[in-house]
Amino acid sequence: MTDTPSGQESAVPLEDPARDNLPQLTFMIARAAAIQNYANLEQAYAMLLATILGTDFEAAATVFFKIQNSRSRSVIFEDLIKKRYASTYNLFWNSATKLAGELDTTRNHIVHWNMAKGLDIGGTPVATFFLM
Repeated sequence: MTDTPSGQESAVPLEDPARDNLPQLTFMIARAAAIQNYANLEQAYAMLLATILGTDFEAAATVFFKIQNSRSRSVIFEDLIKKRYASTYNLFWNSATKLAGELDTTRNHIVHWNMAKGLDIGGTPVATFFLM
C-alpha cells in the first residue's frame, strides 16, 4: 500500500516492473535457490562422511567444511570408500563423482559469475538476465 496525494492508501500492483524489476528479482531468487540446494548437497556429503568414518555429524562436518577444494574432497571420499567398502560401491561412486564434478562447476558459475542483462531476444525488446 502507498499513500496517494490525498493521503488515502491505494494498492500497488505486485508486478510493477518500474518498481520491482520482476525479471531481475525472479532471476536473483532462482540463483539464491540454486546456492541453497548446493548447500543441502554439502550437508549430505558431511552426513555421508560421518557414516563412512563412523562418527557423529558435528565431527564429520568440522573436517568436511575445512576442506575448501571440491576435488580434494572427492579424492578423500574415494580413498575412504575404497578402504572401507573395497569395490562394493565402485560403479555407484564413479557415477556420483562424475556428477558431483559437474555440479561443482555449475555451482562455481552460479556463485562467481556476474549477473548480466540482455535487452534483445530475436528482435523483441525483452529484458533477460544471465550469468557471464
